[in-house]
Amino acid sequence: MSDYLPFSRHHRPGFLLASLGCVLLISACGGGSTRPQTPVPTPGATPSGAGLIVFAMAPEGADAAQTDIYSLAPDGSNLRRLTTSAPDSAGNVQPQGSPALSPDRRRIVWVSVAFQNGQSESQLRIMNADGSGARLLSGDSNTRGATVPTWSPNGNRIAFSRGNAGIWTLNADGTGARQLTDQGANPSWSRTGRIAFNAAPGVRAVASQSAARQVKGVLPPTTNSYTDIWTIGADGGALQQLTQRSQTAAGLAAINPAWSPDGQTLVFNSVPGSGVPAQLFLVNADGNNRRLLGEVNGTDAVFSPDGNRIAYSDETGLATVNLGGTGRVILGAANGLFVEDTDWR
Repeated sequence: MSDYLPFSRHHRPGFLLASLGCVLLISACGGGSTRPQTPVPTPGATPSGAGLIVFAMAPEGADAAQTDIYSLAPDGSNLRRLTTSAPDSAGNVQPQGSPALSPDRRRIVWVSVAFQNGQSESQLRIMNADGSGARLLSGDSNTRGATVPTWSPNGNRIAFSRGNAGIWTLNADGTGARQLTDQGANPSWSRTGRIAFNAAPGVRAVASQSAARQVKGVLPPTTNSYTDIWTIGADGGALQQLTQRSQTAAGLAAINPAWSPDGQTLVFNSVPGSGVPAQLFLVNADGNNRRLLGEVNGTDAVFSPDGNRIAYSDETGLATVNLGGTGRVILGAANGLFVEDTDWR
């Protein structure tokens, strides 16, 4: 889609698609309104599935685009801020986003946006789950333009979307970059060896390795706003289209796929139109049995480690529901704040 954030799994429900361009070029748009003070974490009903939730959120008193990485227990307790960013001397916002927990929950890979020589640069970084030991992933041009990383099931490789060059993978030490598709964004890697992502019609697999290739800019391809959910083998195998939309049908896009722990189901959100809340859907790994997740409106949805619940962001901040769309629990630590890019392991 044409309005991706440089690190985001798209946008908050209810936001106008056109409004995202301001977030992308925040220095040109000027400052924004500040957010309310971060509430004291208030544990609620404990949802099933332990583990850890990580997400991007605008800190207290910050512009909505000035996001940092946070972690949270699934019951809404133990909110921790893992990164601390601030505008540079020129007033350019330098957000942190798209955190992804490694399968062993020991590391987080995320995207850091910096402004250098008058241009924004999007880089992959890795840190320990407690926020320590942060470092640039490989420190070379292969990480520039990276968006929305996701770990392989064994934690040895990372998939991400890159600039105008689609879906890529690389080793967790930053070596061995490989391009899988010529377009697409928001990858999610399943335990069955398939990588799901959203892309516009005409997406193609790319068979060759291109570790030295450098793509200028940080945004995914500028296409139309009509995208579907696709999968591809982690080794670059055959593409499979899971959702089918007519460009004349109601709705703009199917985006932000995320696999269930067993690799048999995907959750994604569909954007009905500008200014309309996104709806959450489930679909089988083969594209069959597409169904609404109850009456839940939201985006950036992910499964709990046991596969019984789903976390997502909406206008209230961060919440979880069961697979029927009921039993909603609002995680109070993020109540009312700008939350996106959720991951749960």
